[in-house]
Amino acid sequence: EDYEASLALYQNLVKHSQDEYDNERESNLAAVLASLSFTQSAGGFSASQLRSTTYELCYNKACLLLNQNQGEKALEMLRESEDLCRKALEEDPDTGEDEIEDELGVIKVQTAYAYHRLGQTSKAAKLYAQLLKMKPDDASLIAVASNNVICLNKDKDLFDSTKKARVLLNSQLKQKLNARQKTSILLNRCLLLLYTNQTDQLATLVASLDSDSELRCLIRAAQLHREKKIDEAASLLREYVNHHQDDAVRVQLTLSQIHIAKGQIAEACDVLKGIHRLQHRPGMVSCLVQLYTRLRDAESAG
Repeated sequence: EDYEASLALYQNLVKHSQDEYDNERESNLAAVLASLSFTQSAGGFSASQLRSTTYELCYNKACLLLNQNQGEKALEMLRESEDLCRKALEEDPDTGEDEIEDELGVIKVQTAYAYHRLGQTSKAAKLYAQLLKMKPDDASLIAVASNNVICLNKDKDLFDSTKKARVLLNSQLKQKLNARQKTSILLNRCLLLLYTNQTDQLATLVASLDSDSELRCLIRAAQLHREKKIDEAASLLREYVNHHQDDAVRVQLTLSQIHIAKGQIAEACDVLKGIHRLQHRPGMVSCLVQLYTRLRDAESAG
């Protein structure tokens, strides 16, 4: 999944091509930008540079907006995407209502995810439930929705989460999900086993991971934290950061949370300042200002 190479390719195609496939190329460009923006800058692109003429373009533009922390604008774009999708499909006399709902399912899952990101969890849960009740044909769509419900449930309603986790074992998903989605599903499976005290199954699953992987480090730290071995968890995370300075964002954020929970605000600030990839993001700047204010460090806060 080389999104940077894909971005360069689509930028060139969009710039030097003009035919009936313009919308399709620009939609693919928007999809690459959205995927790239999960972990890094979207090549200097802003969503305003993308058109909103088809439901695919609107959908991918919404994904980019969401990853750029513009949740409300993303919701507006998803509503527009849903309207355009329904209108386009209803114009085809051979397309039935079930097919339309299947096509709308992807948009609805992303809408639920947008509500989730905005903290409107009851709206998110309602949309996920409605979609799963319809039993769409797309196994990857069911998996993503089920995984997000597990994430919403956290350590509550474990019976429901355990039921939904079964669909995540579908062998077909390996070909249908991207690396980020697979990692998210694996993480939630591990956390669910941790919450339900299925230590043997958890140990087997963790053992299957690369010994130097970020996910394995995070799960092991979660185990130690659950066992009240907070200092050991922090030490494990710190060691990982020391060996992966440029690629340990989630581990660094987790370590900073542990420091904050222990009242070690200065240590948390040091960890956060070390996340160079997020250094100039508004959320990071705001967080550091608040933490330094708690320390009454006016000079640093300014």
